[in-house]
Amino acid sequence: MVEVQSELLGGPTGFRTGDAFAWGGAHRYALVPGLEAAFREKVESDAREERHPVAHATRLYLDLCFFHPFPDGNARAARLWLEYMLRRGRLPTPPLAPVVLWPKRPGDTVNYTRLARLLARSIAGPDAPCRNEVPE
Repeated sequence: MVEVQSELLGGPTGFRTGDAFAWGGAHRYALVPGLEAAFREKVESDAREERHPVAHATRLYLDLCFFHPFPDGNARAARLWLEYMLRRGRLPTPPLAPVVLWPKRPGDTVNYTRLARLLARSIAGPDAPCRNEVPE
């Protein structure tokens, strides 16, 4: 991820070394001891799990949003990795505006599930039957 983020930003980067801010400073993501290791372990653990590509994409997207691992470009990284995970699962990329605008709060498993279903419905298209088959 660091290599891709460095390429996106046009220069070397790594895990952030201080607090991160978003939305013009309105949101603060504190740097706490062990955050980088926790992020790495979470992403690696999730990657080993057998899950639907939509669930993998949703989890990685939200992890990037909530951990805010980089000093800059976290929103871009979240969108890029969401698309990568969907494409890796041989799924098309849906319109991303609804995903980006979806309310996100750490620990909100109900909204996580709803976001995954929104992605699944967007990928299936407007005429696809609505089924509750997207795993959490």
